[in-house]
Amino acid sequence: MMMADERYSIEDTYFFVRIVKLMKRLAHVSLIHSTCIKHGRMKGAVRLNKIYRLHCGLILILSLFFLSCSSGSAPQTGATPTVTQHVATAQLVYTADWSKGLDEWKPSKGWKVVKNYLETQVLPDLSITLPYTPKTPDYAIEFRLQVVSVPANGGHYRLAAAKDGEKDGYTAEVLGLLAGDSHTYAVHPLMETLIEPQENMGSAQPQVFDFEPGDEWRTYRVEVRGPRVEFLVNERRMSGATSIQSKQLSQKQITLECSRIVARVSDFRVYEYK
Repeated sequence: MMMADERYSIEDTYFFVRIVKLMKRLAHVSLIHSTCIKHGRMKGAVRLNKIYRLHCGLILILSLFFLSCSSGSAPQTGATPTVTQHVATAQLVYTADWSKGLDEWKPSKGWKVVKNYLETQVLPDLSITLPYTPKTPDYAIEFRLQVVSVPANGGHYRLAAAKDGEKDGYTAEVLGLLAGDSHTYAVHPLMETLIEPQENMGSAQPQVFDFEPGDEWRTYRVEVRGPRVEFLVNERRMSGATSIQSKQLSQKQITLECSRIVARVSDFRVYEYK
C-alpha cells in the first residue's frame, strides 16, 4: 500500500505552506485595515489596502503553481546555484549628535531629546530627516530603537528614502503594531521592505514577514547596494527588495518615521561602502 501522500513533492509542500502563511498574513492585514478605518487613519488604510491586494494576487499565483505541481509534474533536480556577494568595506561617516538639539533634523512635532536618545509622543506620522546625504551609491543606515508603548493597534515605524529623479526610493518598516491585549493566534506585526514606487519592485514575492519587536532595544540596519535594499535586525537579514528600473537607489531625503507609539531612538549612524 502506498505511504500517505507519496504523490506530493517537496514543491507541493512548499507552495502549500506559503499559501497558508499568506492567508494568515492576509487575515492580519484585514484586521489592522479595519482598525485604521474605524479610527479614521485613512493614510494607513490606503497603504494596507495595497498590501491586501498584493497578498490576494500572490495567493492566486501560488495556488495555481500548487495545482500544477500536484498534477504530476516531477520536481527538477540539480545543483544549488552559488551566489557571489559583493564584498566592500563599510566606513562610518556620520554619527548623530543630539546634545545640541534637533534643528538640523527638521523634526515634526512630537520628538524630544532625553539623555542620549530621542523619544516620541503618541502622535500620528512623526518624522525626522537625516541631515547627511551619503556620498556613495552603496551605503547603510543603522540605528537602535525601543518600542516603549503601543497604546492602540496600528502603530508603525519606518526608515524611508524618497525617489530622486531616476533613482527609486525605498521603505523599510515595521507596521501593524498591536496593543498588549490584542495579540491572538496568527496575528502579529509585520516587517516589510518596499521599492517606491511599488510597481518598480522586481520580486514577485513580497518581503513581508511576521515580526514581534518586543520592548527591548534592537539594532536596525538598512543596507543599500545598487538596485537592492535589505532590512536587518540585530545583524540578521530579515527582508529585502530590488528595483527593476533603477541601477541605484536614492541617497536623498532619508527619514525616520514613527506613528502612534512611544519609541526611543539612539546611535543613529551612516556607513558608506568603498
